[in-house]
Parts: sequence; structure tokens; C-alpha cells
Amino acid sequence: MCAAGRCIDTGGRQLAFPTAMGAGAYSPGGRGGDVVHVTNLDDGGEGSLRWALSDDSNRDNDRTIVFDVSGVIQLDSDLQFSGSGGVTVAGQSAPQGNITVTGGKIRFLGVDNVVVRYIKGRSTTNVEGFIQSNDGNNVIFDHLSASHVEAAEVAIGMTSNAEETADKTIQYCLVFDSGLGTILGDTTPPNDTHNETISVINNAFINVGHRIPGKIGGPSRVDVINNFGHNWFARLIRIDDWSYTLNHVGNYYSKGARSIQLAHAASFRSRGTGRIYDGDNYLDPAAEVLPWTDFERPREDPVPASSFVDEPFAYNNPETLNILPSDQLQTRVLPFVGAYKYIDDGGNVVEERDSIDASAIDRGVIESQSDGSPEVTYTIQLSEIPSANNRRPAGFYQSNPHIPEAWLVRRGIAGTATIHNEVQSSGYTLLEEYLNQVDEL
Repeated sequence: MCAAGRCIDTGGRQLAFPTAMGAGAYSPGGRGGDVVHVTNLDDGGEGSLRWALSDDSNRDNDRTIVFDVSGVIQLDSDLQFSGSGGVTVAGQSAPQGNITVTGGKIRFLGVDNVVVRYIKGRSTTNVEGFIQSNDGNNVIFDHLSASHVEAAEVAIGMTSNAEETADKTIQYCLVFDSGLGTILGDTTPPNDTHNETISVINNAFINVGHRIPGKIGGPSRVDVINNFGHNWFARLIRIDDWSYTLNHVGNYYSKGARSIQLAHAASFRSRGTGRIYDGDNYLDPAAEVLPWTDFERPREDPVPASSFVDEPFAYNNPETLNILPSDQLQTRVLPFVGAYKYIDDGGNVVEERDSIDASAIDRGVIESQSDGSPEVTYTIQLSEIPSANNRRPAGFYQSNPHIPEAWLVRRGIAGTATIHNEVQSSGYTLLEEYLNQVDEL
């Protein structure tokens, strides 16, 4: 927990940022490494996001990526890469308007120590979702916005195929007007050797077809806590039946106008060894479905009582959690999901939602009954994506090349060229303290 200005646990681990939660809460990201600036919206070349993430000059170095521009980055292909360096993608560092990615998916392939915050993904072409971590450890996705993901694709993924991975969190993300929500764990079962630890906490899924809060594969140890779902279509959670454990706690599922086929589904197959703790979850009675069924068609058989336990399993990093009652999510979670903060030219945090995210939040708050279509194919054109296209002014950086002078002056700090990586009493570097302003209430 954060106490006396320090965000560490009893083992001396530093939180990724002060509000990090769950299995991936202690990811170091690119802490203390290089600082790489995205200075243009191009798809490639020096100064681009693709260059910052995947170029040979960067990808094996621990690094924090900051943005000196805002606007839409239109990818011509997926941005996929591997590398030995940890990485923090600090979307909150962009000017007014934030960063939106379209035209391709961001894929971390076997990359350990990843922190991604305050980025938007809007699918304008048939790509496989927005962002995915595959076969990597210590990963946290925080305050991401994803919309218009195709009907058969998944917006956000935390998966494994070739190796066992651990310690991953998806938190405070918003998925809207999309086909599938999230995919978690081993996507190529049968494989009873992968024991992923994954947390899905404080997210919102609005007008999303199914896999909300996720499709869970393999023998994962998963916490699904305080997520808000509205107007789904085919199903909510699907679980492949291996020796998983699931804490399903404090979630809120609002029917909306669609005809709902079923709520949660577990794949029995031949084992039936998965176990579920199901506590304080609201399922809209208007849905008129069984809370849990098997996955075999016609999906009418209830999951047997033997699959459920009376007490929660050990939570992933429980000291980071603040589990809310399900009836408080509309006021204490929903208004705070997605990429809605940025740092202005004075070095101050500003809250501002674009029209896409604002529409999603509004529909969730009132539990809108306006969209009864059985279709989950939503489209958006590049010209329809809100875009500010701002650039940091001359003189934004002075005594330090990575922290704005206005912020240093306000803090009474005499800047130097290297002060950004100096560790403060909080346990964070000075650059992190600047970026972590978005965590302050």
C-alpha cells in the first residue's frame, strides 16, 4: 500500500504507479532507463511510436516513452515487437487530445515489465483488436480506451502460448461499441502447466458483444473484480475448463436493450476441475438467464454446485486492492475508466473525455435502452475520430530534456540534465512523480 509517501509492499517492491492493482501491480516497466520521445504521428521512422517501441536502437533498453504530440497514429500494419527491455508507455504525457492508435494492433511479444497508460485505440480497419501482451511477465494496462473493434476480434489481451507467464493486470479500461472484450491466459489448451496470475479490475464494457470481462484459458489464477458491463449480446465470461481458480467479485451486469443469450459459461469438457468463487455480483434480472451454464450447446445446463466455493481464493497482491460493493460501480468506477487525463503545457493534469468515450460513459450511467440490435459490428471512419493534433511548445523542456520546466519550478526543483532518473523519497524517479500526477485525487 501507499503510506508515508512510499508505494511499496513489505517485500520492498515498488508499485508500478500509486494506483496500480492486482497481479501486475508491481511491474517496474522502464523505470530508471532511457527516455524516448514520440515527436510525430508517422507510422515509422525516428520519432514515431513504432520506432520508440520496436527499433533495434530501443527495444532492448529499459525505457519510458513520452509523447510531445497528440493526435491519431494510423498504422499500416500491426505494431508488434519483442525485446529484452522493459517499457513504460506514458500516454498521459501527451498534450491535449491524447494519443489514438488505429489501423493496426499493438502486440508485445514475450516482453517482460510493461506499463501502458492513457492510450486510445479506435479500429478503422479489420485488425485483430487494439492491444495484447503475449508471453510476457509483469504487465499492466491502465486507463486505456478501445472502441469499434470488429465483431470477431478481441479489444485487449493478456495471453500466453509458448510459455507460462505471470503477474498481469487490466484496470480502469473502457471498451465500447465492439465485438469482443478481453482474452486472458493460455489460448492453446489443453495445457495444464501454465499457471498465469491475472487481474481484471475496475473496467467498463458497454455495447460489447461478449467475452466481458473476459474469455479465460488454461489453469489461470484470475481475479475479476468490480467490472461494469452493459448491453452485451452472446455471453459474459467464458472459461476453458482446466484447473483454474476464479474470484468473481463485485461485478455489475446491466442488460440493456439486447436479447441476451446467456450470462457466464464454463467449458466442462472432460475434467470439471476449475473452481469459482462468486460473490456480490449483480446480474440484471431482466436478462432472464441462468447466472452460469456449461458451454456445450444448447447451453442450458447449470454449472454444478461442486464448481463453486464458499470463500474467495487468495487474491493476487491483495494489499493493492480496494474491493467495492457492486452497487457502487456506477459512481465510483464508471466515471473514471478510459483515457481521460492528459498533462497540459503548464505541466498540470487536465481531465477531458473525447466524444466517443463520453457517449459510452453516459450510456452506462443511465443504463441506456437505445441499442437493441443483435449486431456487434460497429464502424468508424478516420475522419470521425476526435483529434486535437497538438505539439509541445518551444521551451517546454529547459533544464531537463524530459520534464517540463514549469513543473520543476512549481516544485521548487533545480533541474539538471539527469535529474529525471533520480529516485525520490516516494521510491519513484522524478520522471515517474511527474507522470504519476494522474494518480492524485
